[in-house]
Formats: sequence, structure tokens, C-alpha cells
Amino acid sequence: MSTMKPYFHLLTLIYIILIANICTGRNKIGDGGKFPLISMINHVEFLDSTANNPLAGCSFLLETEKGIFAITCKHSLWVTKSKEMKGVHFEGTLKEWRMHRKDDSTKYVITDKLLNEDRIELIGEDVVHSDYLVFSIKENKSDVVPIKSRQTELKQGELLYMIGWSFKDKSGPQRIYKAKYLKSITNHILIENEDNSNLAGMSGAPVVDADGKLVGIVSGFTQDETTQKWYNSPCSTDYLKKIIEP
Repeated sequence: MSTMKPYFHLLTLIYIILIANICTGRNKIGDGGKFPLISMINHVEFLDSTANNPLAGCSFLLETEKGIFAITCKHSLWVTKSKEMKGVHFEGTLKEWRMHRKDDSTKYVITDKLLNEDRIELIGEDVVHSDYLVFSIKENKSDVVPIKSRQTELKQGELLYMIGWSFKDKSGPQRIYKAKYLKSITNHILIENEDNSNLAGMSGAPVVDADGKLVGIVSGFTQDETTQKWYNSPCSTDYLKKIIEP
């Protein structure tokens, strides 16, 4: 019996290490492109119900030292606004801005105050250069994992991931679309999609690195002055950091 104990202890130790590694992997934000639930869609209701939009792009939660915020793209206001709205604000018009998983509307977030409202900023094409709506949170009944912003520079050729649902993704869990980082320009990063997928509807989805750190938000397209090619150009986090970390 005594000769079996060391062998038994070794097996026990290996088992404990394996279980610990498995548990750690489950809790890790990013693992080479495998991510936990981090994306939602927007369901917006106005006092004037004719302006309601049950599918106003994607959204996510951002964790900062100041707390957790609900984030989506500002250019969603092109199609998600009341007749009275001219600037970036909702006073007297918004009934509820709700975010939920597309595959489970019972897991939701209800937003509170729009932290970067601006009555002077008009709702037009220029909003893509500061393409974030930043909300405080009134109620969080979701199971999505808040993500954090990346603080280091991107490397050319680095793989990035857009996570959410396009219009063609009508049901099922969040989708993960790969892209390659090309370069940074003013207010944006240029990325090259891996499979040329049609990502209409992904606006507002988080763009993250392999560790699940936020590097941008799905926004629009930009023509590269050097190559004359058009690339997906998520809005960088520069503006976002000014709003949350002034």
C-alpha cells in the first residue's frame, strides 16, 4: 500500500492542475478568438412609437475604473431617432433604450443617462469620427461579460475580432468575424476582413484583440489614400477614452 501513495498523490496533483486550467480557461475573456458572451443588440422605443427600432445595431458593456457602461455606435441615430431629434440627445423623446442578446431577449440591460449627449452636434455623417454612444446603466439583467479597453498599440497584421450579429445572422449566438489590422488613421483603424462577409447590421459591435480587449467599434468604411482600396474602418477608442476618462 505504501508504494502506491506517491503515484496516487501524483495523479491527484495532475488532476487538480488540469481542473484549475480548465476553470481558468472558461473565465478568460479571450482565448485565441474564442470569447464569452459579450455582444448584444439594441431595442429602442420612443414616446412616439412610429420611431421605434427593435434592431438598431449591436452593443456591449465596457468595464472601467469608474464603473460599467453600456456602449453602442452614435451613427445608429441615422435611423433610430424621433422626428424632433436634431442633435445627439434624447430629452423628451426616448422611452427606453434596451440592449439584449439576439438569441435571448430575457437577458437585457436598460440604459440610463446618455453621458456624451451634445445638443450642438448634428446627427450626420461626421458622427462616425466619434462613433460612440456611452450610457450609464439603470438595470442589468444580462449575462454578457463586460470588456476592458486595450491600452497598448496594435501591431500590423495582428488578428482582431468583430463580435455580434449582422442582418443576415437572424438567430443563434453571437458571431465572431476575423480581420487583420492594417494601420491607424485619424479616429479610426483600418482592418481587412478575413472572408469578405457582408457585415451590414454589425454597427456598434465591439472590435477586440485576441485577449478580448476593446480596440474599436464597428463603424463604417474608409478609402485608404495610399492603396485607394476601401477597408472596414472601426472607430478607434481614442474618443471613447476622452468621454469615460477625461
